[in-house]
Amino acid sequence: LYKVCVFSFSKKPQIQKTNLIVVAILCLVVLFLSFSHLFGNADLYVSDLLYQKGNSASGQIVIIEIDEKSLEEFGSNPLDWDRSVYASLLNKLNSEKQKAAVIGLDVIFAHSENKESDTLLSKAAAKGNAVTAGMYYYGNLLEVKEDGSYKQIKNTVIDEVMPYDELRKNSSAGIVNLNLDEDGVVRHFLLNYPGKEGKEASFAYQITKIYCEEKGRELILPENNSVYFEYTYPSGAYLEKISLSDVLNDRIPLSHFEGKIVLVGTCVSSVQDEYLTRSQETKRCMAWKFTPTATIFC
Repeated sequence: LYKVCVFSFSKKPQIQKTNLIVVAILCLVVLFLSFSHLFGNADLYVSDLLYQKGNSASGQIVIIEIDEKSLEEFGSNPLDWDRSVYASLLNKLNSEKQKAAVIGLDVIFAHSENKESDTLLSKAAAKGNAVTAGMYYYGNLLEVKEDGSYKQIKNTVIDEVMPYDELRKNSSAGIVNLNLDEDGVVRHFLLNYPGKEGKEASFAYQITKIYCEEKGRELILPENNSVYFEYTYPSGAYLEKISLSDVLNDRIPLSHFEGKIVLVGTCVSSVQDEYLTRSQETKRCMAWKFTPTATIFC
């Protein structure tokens, strides 16, 4: 941009004063628009049209959804369920003859609650390749220096919610934070998130890594920690979703999950967050937002 402006002046020494002023004003306007992000949303929209072409997803992904039927059977809030429910699910999916490749539990099991149930869940997680969810809360902190002055530390971890200790030892924890673009749409995720004690792998990365290891495939990572992924269109059309209630009540043969990526998450809007995708449609399945990442690297 600066070269264009310099070229306009230097190559036309005979240009009239009025024209010089016009060129200068145009350069200033372009500079202002570039740095003001006035057309940021429009730029993102155009990028979606160019790069979000849609693609068929792998049939190796199955979602076990905590749906209305499951809430009616086990309770209105999945966080309040006895953890033996999740232990039973893991035991089924990790049967010796028919075992899932990796299981992602998009439920945060923070703090120990019932010792017996907590032990059941952690032991069930130890039997297979389970990934559990954690979350970081970012904000700004003021650090007091030795001389009494203050230093502001921006975008640092001020709190975290991770699986209780016993479960974390027996599973792979992954961060479920989402990254929103300026228009509030989810197009990216991070492979690793900065934490209090170094980097912590994302939920999606942990799932992908374990799946590739199980299948003996090479894990090809991008150079950039921020990954731009494609959405399959129409939204959700390719996903196979099965009620958690049906799995626990043996209505689904366990062979259906053998060797696959199994994601467990809430798909009811009243008990989970909602996010916009590039098609500007609200997604109502918490576990869904991680499925595009499972087919990126391997």
